[in-house]
Amino acid sequence: MENLGTIIRKHRIAKGLTQEELGSKVYVSKQAVSKWETGKAMPDIEMVRKLCNILEINNDEILGGSIEDARKNRKWVKICATISLISILITIFFCLGGYDYIDRHTQSGVAYLSVFYEDKLLSTNEYQVISDLDFKDYSNGYKTDIDYGKIQGAILLQNKLEIKFDFFNTNNWHNIHIRMEVENENNQILVKQTVTYETDNKVYKVDTSEYVIGEN
Repeated sequence: MENLGTIIRKHRIAKGLTQEELGSKVYVSKQAVSKWETGKAMPDIEMVRKLCNILEINNDEILGGSIEDARKNRKWVKICATISLISILITIFFCLGGYDYIDRHTQSGVAYLSVFYEDKLLSTNEYQVISDLDFKDYSNGYKTDIDYGKIQGAILLQNKLEIKFDFFNTNNWHNIHIRMEVENENNQILVKQTVTYETDNKVYKVDTSEYVIGEN
């Protein structure tokens, strides 16, 4: 279906009129006629009536062109409104720390485990790590990739002493440092677990828990 601008141009040419000549008949400039024909502007209702009379345009034809233009306008209004809404939502999201939220929740983190016995940092050949996660040797300890959720496992010292560790990774931080401190005091094994949550080398949170395993 032809739009209003196309209809005006078709009938103007059929009448042998230039844009300037048609404009003079309805008291507008050549530029105004050009904008009508290219769809950059729309004539008002009174002007449409004058154009129909001068160019002998059928009412049904002009009505169809007006409907087509209205449809196109509604389409663009919807598109512009949608784009504006998305832009506003994105702006609000990132103003409220959305980038940091995405960054934390979409990237895998790394957990580093170090074990101290009687204030001495143990090497990896002095204990074993028992866990569903794949802990690998790292400088002065072990490391493993982690995701959102509960992280748990156990440390096996001297092939007999099992020390459990667990924590919940609520924000999928980039780096988590697990420090297990074990002491033998008065025939009891004292365990202190310190979990440090970091992102971009910034400490966000430190959780500490202590428990007694029992008599040695």
